[in-house]
Amino acid sequence: MATRVPIRSRRPARSDQPWLEIAGVFERGSGYLEFTLANNPLLADRTARVQIGGQTILLVQSGQYSPVLSIADPTPASGSGVSRIFTVDVNDEEGDLDVVNILINSSLDARGAGNLANSQCSVDTRYSSLNGHSTGAVLGLLLNFSPSISSAPQVVSLSPGRTNNPQTTLELVVSDPDGVADLNVLNLLVNSGLDARDACYLAYVYPTNSLYLVPDSGEGLFPAGIVENRQCRILPPGATATTENGRLKLRVPLEFKSSLVPNRIVYGAVRDARGNNSGWQAVGTITEP
Repeated sequence: MATRVPIRSRRPARSDQPWLEIAGVFERGSGYLEFTLANNPLLADRTARVQIGGQTILLVQSGQYSPVLSIADPTPASGSGVSRIFTVDVNDEEGDLDVVNILINSSLDARGAGNLANSQCSVDTRYSSLNGHSTGAVLGLLLNFSPSISSAPQVVSLSPGRTNNPQTTLELVVSDPDGVADLNVLNLLVNSGLDARDACYLAYVYPTNSLYLVPDSGEGLFPAGIVENRQCRILPPGATATTENGRLKLRVPLEFKSSLVPNRIVYGAVRDARGNNSGWQAVGTITEP
C-alpha cells in the first residue's frame, strides 16, 4: 500500500522497519514523504519509526481484524433429572462456524464427560436439532444422563439474577436427587471471573449451619465469625437456610465494597456428603450502581 504524508523537510528519510519502505521525498509545497506498507499478518498493531531532518515520526499499522465468536449461556442454565433438552446459541460475525464443543462435567475436565454416547450420557439424535441463522446457529440437544451424573446435586437458581445494589441478599436454591439431607457444602463466589483471589467467596456447611468467608488470597477459610474481607461484608443476621419442596434455599445478606471490581459474575456450586458436586454455575451478575 503506497501512502503520502506532508512533511516540512526534504532531507533523506529512513525507516527502522523492513515492512515500511521509503519511496522518496518530493517537493510539493512543504514536501511529501511517500512510503509503501506491507500487509500486517499479526493481530496486534505494529509501530515503525521514520527518521527525517532530525525528527522522528511514529507510524502505527493496525493488526488484522479478528472476528468475535460468542456463545450464549445454555438454556436451561441448570436443572435435574435423567433427560433434558439443552439449547445453545453460538455466533460468528463472519458466519463460518466450524466446530462447537459441549462439555458436561463437574469441572472443566474432559475425562468421564459426556459425548455422543458413553458411560455418562448419550445424545438422542431423533430430538436434537441444528438451526442456522445469519451469524451462527442454534444447537438443541436431548441428553439422557446416566445415574452417575443424575445423582449429583444441582444449582437451581439465584435471586436476584441481576442487581446493581451494593447491599443485597443473595438467595441460592439447590437440589439433590438423594434428598436435602444428603447436601454438604454450598458455595457462592462473586468476582469478574471464576477466581477465588480478591473475591467475595462464601462456603456454607449445611450439616452444621455454618457460614465461612474465604480470605482475599483465595486460600483456606476465615474462622467462623469473621464477616468481611476487602471485597464484601456479611450483614446481620447472617446466613439462613430453609427447605421447601425438596430443595434447599440459602439466603445471605451481603454488602459489596468498592474494591470489588465492577460488573461481577455470581457463581454457585453445591457438593453432597459423598463428594458429588454440581460444578461451578454462572447464575447471576452484579453491576455498578
